[in-house]
Amino acid sequence: MPTEVRQIIFQTNEVVAAIREYRRRHNLSLPTGRVHAVNIKAAGIAVLGVIDGTGVQREEVVIEAEELFGALLLFCKERHIPLPSTGQKTVQKHGQSVTLMIAMFPKHREIRDDPFGYDPLRFDVPDSEHRISRSPIARDRLPEHRCASA
Repeated sequence: MPTEVRQIIFQTNEVVAAIREYRRRHNLSLPTGRVHAVNIKAAGIAVLGVIDGTGVQREEVVIEAEELFGALLLFCKERHIPLPSTGQKTVQKHGQSVTLMIAMFPKHREIRDDPFGYDPLRFDVPDSEHRISRSPIARDRLPEHRCASA
């Protein structure tokens, strides 16, 4: 079965805005200063480099993967970017950007035997016969072997 994959790519300034909004909403502070660098590490961890007014790096703030993930989801929600509720969501580094990947796997459907003999995997029967075999009214018009279970 095919799988649909969506990618939402966030630029550095959008990642910073997402983290700021997320931290503000959860009463978590960022150090005063300006974020001048965002470095995405393996496993979705972000390291923000914060500088003070003189241009000297003040400190680095480590944003864990769960917080980054939550910040990106909140960013999308606030900007009405549609996200599927189901699907496997992951955060990946994409050059200097961050990508939110969403893989939507189809629901597995079991193919069940039809009591009227309809076989969805059989291709040698014309479509008209398939439609007739699905109709309870037309059951008596079908060949005897197809109506044996009726």
